[in-house]
Amino acid sequence: MRDHRLQTPITDCMTPDPLPVMPDVMPGGGYDLMLMHSIRCMPVIRVGGRVGIVGSSDVLHAQPAAVGRTRDRAMAMRALSKNAVGEVMTANPRVVTEGDTV
Repeated sequence: MRDHRLQTPITDCMTPDPLPVMPDVMPGGGYDLMLMHSIRCMPVIRVGGRVGIVGSSDVLHAQPAAVGRTRDRAMAMRALSKNAVGEVMTANPRVVTEGDTV
């Protein structure tokens, strides 16, 4: 018996116009955008095209362990501002096209 879920077009489950972020943005800024728009990841772009993808887990793993335990948002954002998104993103992610299936 063939699994029809593997026949689902990418267009049925993709975000058609994802909110991008530049690689030099601080992770705290990227994370704020993710929270504001209720999204978990963003394409990282620069002039000329896509360079990576950054997810909320990438940002959270980049923070010092102590920041994860603090309730002081200003302190957490200062700690997250030590690296740019380009330093915590997944570079050169696998890319699919609208004609592909899941």
